[in-house]
Amino acid sequence: MGDSTKKTIKTRNVQWLGWVVVILALGGIVDSIYLADVHYKANTDPSYASAICDVNERWGCSDVARSSWSVFLGLPIAYWGFLGYLIFGVLGVWLARSSVERRASSAGTLLLVSAGAVVVSMTLMMISHVIIGAMCPFCAVAHGINSAMFLIAIVASRSTTGLFGASRAGLGFVFQRPKRMFAMVGVPLWIAIAAIEVIPNYWIVPE
Repeated sequence: MGDSTKKTIKTRNVQWLGWVVVILALGGIVDSIYLADVHYKANTDPSYASAICDVNERWGCSDVARSSWSVFLGLPIAYWGFLGYLIFGVLGVWLARSSVERRASSAGTLLLVSAGAVVVSMTLMMISHVIIGAMCPFCAVAHGINSAMFLIAIVASRSTTGLFGASRAGLGFVFQRPKRMFAMVGVPLWIAIAAIEVIPNYWIVPE
């Protein structure tokens, strides 16, 4: 098998992985919308219990949603998840459609962002298990999606310039092309700012 054929196969594999990331991001968006709905209902109706997410005393989305840990910087965690998966969708499209010259940058950026998402997932799971004392099944779905995208980013990076080379290319994109990076994350950030201003703090119990 010639070098050109191997390069073509690698290109198609990376493109395919990019579209898988897009599909996973869409799944994460749906999951986040459901969790946002659970968060609202659990904090506005004391008797609310999700028919498919509240399994028992140990596994229940409502208990996690009613915790103060379910809100970060003025927004429920589910909202941040929704915005994060929008960014992952953009990264997936970029990976799938990137040129050979930009493939290491796209794979490396996905690797760095997905690694951060895995760290966030591990932190949230620890908080749920140790502090809240309950695990959220649909949150676990999101954690699984984050882990899957991290594994895909590893495979994609190894198909380009390797993990170190792709990570360096991703960092180069973030710091050397801040305008493009801002264009990628700017819309979700503006949505977050608008949501903080518009959405009422329904989770705060009046004294």
